[in-house]
Amino acid sequence: MQNIAYITLLIAIVLAVTFAGMFVRHFIWRHIGIAVALIVILFAIGSGLLFLNSTMQQKGYTGKEGITWTQALKAIPYMPDRDDLDMPDLISGSIVIFYRYGCTDCMAVFSDMEDAVSSSGITVYHIPTRSEKGELLRQTVQIPAVPTGVYYGYDGRVYIYPLDKKENGQTVFNTESWEKLMALVLEKR
Repeated sequence: MQNIAYITLLIAIVLAVTFAGMFVRHFIWRHIGIAVALIVILFAIGSGLLFLNSTMQQKGYTGKEGITWTQALKAIPYMPDRDDLDMPDLISGSIVIFYRYGCTDCMAVFSDMEDAVSSSGITVYHIPTRSEKGELLRQTVQIPAVPTGVYYGYDGRVYIYPLDKKENGQTVFNTESWEKLMALVLEKR
């Protein structure tokens, strides 16, 4: 998407330069409105695409997800902002929630999960599994599926809990797993 945004902005610049040259040489005043409108529209489209791409990247989009643009755009409100976790200093005693951008199970539990995280007062890191840091962390921990909560204990042990479960054919937030993760944090294991 980022490349298309840059191409759109480049086309707008080329058109602006071309039309400016035509106006100066031939004084074609009747086409000024059309040319300006076209240039403004192309700049708006390019800028909008860059903004969406930036937003999706902040939410964990890497381009490796194998999803369509429409799926990627629909996922924006259901994805947490990814965290830049400085490893390994901050990882002991922390909960890391692994998710994948566009994952339907992650989107299904997002609202309830974020409510639980914000009401807990516990520092939680959101790491997309396909990001650079997510791939690095996955080399040390076997993540069976997403969304998954992982507690990195002070003793070096790792506790892994799924944050989703099926109830009546629906994917819901796994509150039991979340409570186990919170208990580990409070016990300072």
